Amino acid sequence: MKRSSFFLLCAIVLLAVCCTPSTQQYTVNGSIAKHPMAAYVDSVYLVNDLGESAKSPVVDGKFSFEGEVAKPILTTIVFTYGGAVPGKFSLPLILEEGNIHFLGLPSKRFAGTPLNDSIVMLNTKANEVQADVIDEAYYDKLAKILRTYIKNNPNDASTVYALREGVNSDLFTEEEIWELLQVCGVEVNTTKFAKEICAKYDAME
Repeated sequence: MKRSSFFLLCAIVLLAVCCTPSTQQYTVNGSIAKHPMAAYVDSVYLVNDLGESAKSPVVDGKFSFEGEVAKPILTTIVFTYGGAVPGKFSLPLILEEGNIHFLGLPSKRFAGTPLNDSIVMLNTKANEVQADVIDEAYYDKLAKILRTYIKNNPNDASTVYALREGVNSDLFTEEEIWELLQVCGVEVNTTKFAKEICAKYDAME
């Protein structure tokens, strides 16, 4: 093989490797054994922009599963339970590289990776807001915490969580939502949630 042809082949292989999207490996594990509902919860599954995952069993109140994502993504983990009245409940979770640990049902949070830890800290800050009465001033303080977080972190999955919390809790006016979406980057604005917000307000005009 001619030297020039060899170097060309090496360059093509290197380019192909560099352009191949890398994946992020994650594991999620936890226990709800200390909660009264532990005896009834039988499986968990994930719901996100990509659809629903296969169910993973909960054995003796514990669960563990793993997978991979192309980039961090906000998802919902759904716990299903049996008993006399079968049902389910869900909690927010960010899938990202690393070992993600469920802190238990009292806290209803996940930790161990940067963005999940950010959500824990964000909620801790919100829970520290003190108020003698739940009034407009109280909600303004909560809105300010979320608004500041979004502006300081405009382009990651935890920002989708903060935005969703503000919208679903009616903490932001329609005008504020549009302004915050303008601040956010492509990683936020291309999510299903952001697109649904835009479609909703476009339809109202």
